[in-house]
Amino acid sequence: MKNEKYVVGEKVYLTHLKQIAYIKRIINNELVYIEIEGDEIPFFLSDLSKEFPAEEKNDDQTQQNKTIIQLQQNSNGTNQGIFIAFDPESDKAGNISSFNIYLINDTSSALDYSYELLKRNEINFSLQKLLTPYNYVLLHSIEYDLLNEGLQVNLKVREVKNDFKGEMKQKIKAQNFFNKQSPAPLIKKETFNYQLIPEYKKEKTEPPIPKRIEIDAEDLKRMMTESVVIKDKEKGEAIVEIDLHIEELIKDCSDMSSAEMLHLQLSKFQQALERAIAQQSLKLIVIHGIGKGKLKQEIHLMLKNYRHVRSFNNNYHPRYGYGATEVILQ
Repeated sequence: MKNEKYVVGEKVYLTHLKQIAYIKRIINNELVYIEIEGDEIPFFLSDLSKEFPAEEKNDDQTQQNKTIIQLQQNSNGTNQGIFIAFDPESDKAGNISSFNIYLINDTSSALDYSYELLKRNEINFSLQKLLTPYNYVLLHSIEYDLLNEGLQVNLKVREVKNDFKGEMKQKIKAQNFFNKQSPAPLIKKETFNYQLIPEYKKEKTEPPIPKRIEIDAEDLKRMMTESVVIKDKEKGEAIVEIDLHIEELIKDCSDMSSAEMLHLQLSKFQQALERAIAQQSLKLIVIHGIGKGKLKQEIHLMLKNYRHVRSFNNNYHPRYGYGATEVILQ
């Protein structure tokens, strides 16, 4: 594939997501940031094209209204469980040509998930992220012909507070899709569904009965007048730390380009940040090193887009020097 030149603001076609979008920023000759529904998302140039599908070339308004669903909020949860849903797309002749694959979280819990699509026992697509309660996310799309290529879906989910976890390994065959479609929770579409955890309901636990404690009146007076100092080390889970040095994230990075390493580091940072927010942590320490400062710059840009971030700084730290950013969460 030849290296095409792009400019900021240029309209491009996202070949994997099948969506038209616009270039927001250009990082280097391999990586750019695309604006999708107000968010800046990194893409490799190999995933972009200047050529658009024939039926979409002259219909910009239709395309603007046809937005990819990255994450849809839905408060009408029914606690039916966790699903993988295959939503069929048809061609002009009415035949199924592709599938949009959704992960549906119809539970009251935030989930850490790890998704893989295997093709003949090799990973064809993978994604690790966090999904908030009663939400769904479009993982990716596949062509119908891939159903005959020995596909398997591997999905692992873990509730962020460790209330439950689950795993699914499901072989996907073309004959599975001759069965009747059924309504998928939240997205309100007829899809082909695979259920991971059915009818999830959090168990209610009775609060413990407090023990009777007798305190001397003088001791009580003294405790009420003394000031209490809370040290960082006493907060435990309130402070979260992530090291983004590439050698801490992957065993062998010798075959990765600089853009690929940056993409991986930013993805891991986003996962850690969203997990810290979901767990209501007070502080996140992001260890990015000093280097050329590109990773730190991108992290700071991303932090500005999170409303749960109260503030952040790159002040000198006795342990990390200037190689870490301290993020204060609301």
